[in-house]
Amino acid sequence: MAEENAILLDRDGQIAIITLNRPEKLNAVGPTTLADLEALMEQVSNDDSIRSVVLTGAGRAFCAGADLSTGVENQPLTTDMNERFPIREDSGWPQAWFGANIPKPVVCAVNGAAVGWGAEITATCDMRIAGEAARFGWVFARRGLVTDMAAGPIILPRLIGMSQTARLLYSGEIINAAEALRIGLADEVVPTDQLLSRSIEVARHLAGGAPYSVAVHKRQLYQSLRVDPHEIYQQNNREFANCRARDDFREGVRSFLEKREPAWTGH
Repeated sequence: MAEENAILLDRDGQIAIITLNRPEKLNAVGPTTLADLEALMEQVSNDDSIRSVVLTGAGRAFCAGADLSTGVENQPLTTDMNERFPIREDSGWPQAWFGANIPKPVVCAVNGAAVGWGAEITATCDMRIAGEAARFGWVFARRGLVTDMAAGPIILPRLIGMSQTARLLYSGEIINAAEALRIGLADEVVPTDQLLSRSIEVARHLAGGAPYSVAVHKRQLYQSLRVDPHEIYQQNNREFANCRARDDFREGVRSFLEKREPAWTGH
């Protein structure tokens, strides 16, 4: 059974705001959180009226990881993690890489602690705006584990480099917002009362390009984690031709010549 109102969806124009809403549990991942969030992301992905997404948490935490009060340590051992985090055929990455898998920009508004699974999900988003109270921690080694969906060892080195990734993964250290900004994990740090408005502003800016162009660029970015660069180059050549045949290409040229903002249709 779904946890009632555990995840909220709001709108600010063309921006979807998705909020993890278990503040009494510091937004820890409950029994159905992953499935509920996956379904909501799929809904947002298929809604052409939504151009970008802000993902945040309610209360004083973004996400405190797994809800250990559910007795997770006594649950049956899953030997194949693909059963827990199935691989998507379209992206080749786990379904739980929510921020990376949808073809629209996703900005993570980190309002408080993001540890364990919470830290992992921040890494799968396109940008991270941190409130002054934000904290980040890949605490798996302190629980006798490794990362459960591998965003830490795969994406994190691309964000902050090998040595800083080693520091966070090996030690399980929790760092504050200022340190996250210093090492390149956070893109900005803003006062907590400005976090949501600034994240919406950034999300709207990221959605400034033609929707199809943005979707292709995003797919290519995450493919670069696992696909030979020459293959991406060949794909890019085909997509360039596809874009030239689209209405939004003609609108992009017209808007430039007419010195106005483009009115994208997604076609």
